[in-house]
Amino acid sequence: EIPGVGPYTAGAISSIASNQPEPILDGNVERVLSRVFRINRAGGDARYKARLWWLSGRGVRLALKQRVPPRDFNQALMELGATVCTPRKPRCAACPAAGICRARRENDMEAYPPRKAPKEWILVQERDHWISRADGQVLVEKRLEGEWRAGLWDLPRALPFRDGLEVLGEVTSKHVVTRHKITRTTQVHRWTGQKPWKAAE
Repeated sequence: EIPGVGPYTAGAISSIASNQPEPILDGNVERVLSRVFRINRAGGDARYKARLWWLSGRGVRLALKQRVPPRDFNQALMELGATVCTPRKPRCAACPAAGICRARRENDMEAYPPRKAPKEWILVQERDHWISRADGQVLVEKRLEGEWRAGLWDLPRALPFRDGLEVLGEVTSKHVVTRHKITRTTQVHRWTGQKPWKAAE
């Protein structure tokens, strides 16, 4: 429930610091579990992760029944992935899970964990206007309901007025936000008008 603390951090603190039978799933543990059980992404990424979390939880609880402390089991699982079940050329001969590892049986260890499907990028072309005053203030406007980034402040897309504007040039910038590849062309203006002008609030 603490902001910024996700399932992995919560599981690590609970199991390692407090010795509670809580699962963890970092990259090393994911690699070990996905290889031992040959877990693929056929049902989507959410289902894939849910299965790994379930297996991690089942493992730590079964270990506790065998009197293996959760902190030892989880740290051993992380260390196994970091030093033996490595991304490239895993040392299967030295692995204590080799006898039950399905990926080793099929000799396709390096196919696990399965790679994510490539992102489907959404290409966005934007045009906006930078209008600044001599005192350094810049005009911004609030994105309307229904628009992308609704409620956020941004540069105006259309000129709110034309009198007193001197065009200085254009700047093109590129940004990536989640699945969006944005190309933004910003026309730069200097406001030289005499009438009072107040930046948007």
